[in-house]
Amino acid sequence: GADGRVYVGSENEFGFLEIGKSGKVKFKSLTNLIDSSETNFGDIWKTVPLRNSIIFMSSSKLFIYDGNKIDIIEGAGKIQNSFLVDNMFFVLDIEKGLYRLIANELRLIENTKMFSDNELYVLLHHKHNLLYGVTNKSGIYLINYFADKNLVNYYKVNSEIDDFLVENQLYAGSKLSKGKFS
Repeated sequence: GADGRVYVGSENEFGFLEIGKSGKVKFKSLTNLIDSSETNFGDIWKTVPLRNSIIFMSSSKLFIYDGNKIDIIEGAGKIQNSFLVDNMFFVLDIEKGLYRLIANELRLIENTKMFSDNELYVLLHHKHNLLYGVTNKSGIYLINYFADKNLVNYYKVNSEIDDFLVENQLYAGSKLSKGKFS
C-alpha cells in the first residue's frame, strides 16, 4: 500500500505483514475491525491499493480499509474479477456485468452483461475514455466508457490472435511502455 505495508488475505482473514521487535515478520489482522457476523466471507483472493485505501476482495464482498476503519460493500452477486484502471475500480459480476466502485458503492455499468457471458479477464486503459477488454470466449474489444453516464459502448476488434486468446484462456494482461500490451 501507499504506507509501505504488504497487505494480504486468506480464508476468512485479512491484514498486513509487519516486522516485530525481534526482526521477525508477523501478521497483523484487520478483521477485528469488522463485526463478527461478517467474518465468514471465504477466501480473499485479491488485494488492491486504491488511492489511500486497500480493497480486500472475496467472491461476494469488498472490504475497504482506509487506515482506520473498514467499509463492507456487498457484491450484487458473485464477483468473478476486478480491474484497477486509472484509479477507477471495476468489478465483474458473473451474471450481471461490470460494476464501478463509486463513493463506496458498486454501480452497474449499462450495456456490460456481455462481458460476464464472455468472461472478461483483462481491462486496460488505451487512451482518453477508451479501454481495451479481453475476454476468454471472444477475444479483444475496444470499450468506450462514459464515466459521467456510467455506460459503455463496445466494438469487437477482429484480430489475428483471437483464436489464440480463446484457445489459451488468457487470465492477465498489462500495459507496457510505448503503447504496447502484454
